[in-house]
Amino acid sequence: MKGGQQAKWANSAVQIVLLFLGLVSTLALFFGQSGFPEPSFLLFMSAVFAALFSAVFLLFKGRTRAFLLLGIFGAWLLAGVFARGYFSYGMEVASGYIAPYLAQVANLELGAAAPTQEGAQACAAFCLYCVFPYAGFLAWAVVLRRSALFSLLATIPLFAFSYGSLTQPAGVPLALLFVFWVSMILQSRVLRTAKEV
Repeated sequence: MKGGQQAKWANSAVQIVLLFLGLVSTLALFFGQSGFPEPSFLLFMSAVFAALFSAVFLLFKGRTRAFLLLGIFGAWLLAGVFARGYFSYGMEVASGYIAPYLAQVANLELGAAAPTQEGAQACAAFCLYCVFPYAGFLAWAVVLRRSALFSLLATIPLFAFSYGSLTQPAGVPLALLFVFWVSMILQSRVLRTAKEV
């Protein structure tokens, strides 16, 4: 019994490491290549969010987990309602970082003005607000479901967007993202084989 518990917690630890690997590498590519302000703070906070969701998924079950998740996302929605003006300003600034890439795809000449310090902070706050549910979904896919399909669906779109505008060296995050994908695919195959046996 004790050995089974240890194996369960070891598997959970592996899932958490994979979650951090996938989340941080995907966001490092996206925020780093797009030139968003304060990427290291955003990456640190995404890791904190991942730890929070991992704890909820691993330590609680059934109705308790459902109520906790409802409470967490309810607080997130309330924060969005109360700070909607600030977040809409942050969204405007964030669109300035994304617009040059979209212009490049559409062959348009479009330059983005450098944001003020206040604009950069609003942009970081808006990005942080968006990263929260993303971290929750990826934690659900990796830690709870252990699904290669859902983890790929969560990470490939951001990777594709970042890959279209690779202007800076992205060796380490790119390599870590590929390690994450391969690990999730191999793990899914192992789990499927174990169920069949």
